[in-house]
Amino acid sequence: MSEIDDRDKLSITVLLAEYSAMRSQVISRGASLTQLSSIGIAALGLVFLRQGPLYVNVLLFLFLLSIVAMLWRFIWRDIDREAAHVRVLEGRINQLAGRELLTWERRFGGAQVGYTTGFWQFFPFTAFRRSP
Repeated sequence: MSEIDDRDKLSITVLLAEYSAMRSQVISRGASLTQLSSIGIAALGLVFLRQGPLYVNVLLFLFLLSIVAMLWRFIWRDIDREAAHVRVLEGRINQLAGRELLTWERRFGGAQVGYTTGFWQFFPFTAFRRSP
């Protein structure tokens, strides 16, 4: 195994800082999805507690549902892109180090094991999906 020179050590340090920032951003966006889902379910439920004509309630429900779905999809799209960048960073860090140091996103991430494809590909709002 070859020794890593100072320039590669500095590069690995900088890439690890970016890696940490990107991972924390993915985690915080995941938390945002949970919060958006909770708020969306509560708002959609409140629509039917509202007094008024049924057709107005249904239209309001559909309107709110479309907004929540659109926001949810935009956040999910960002998570997908960030996770793809994390996979690239893992590869660059591993290449500079000369061994497998980071493996999570490249081996076990949602895009790698199929959690972000399959069932969801049939929904129209997944048209925003970009191949990582």
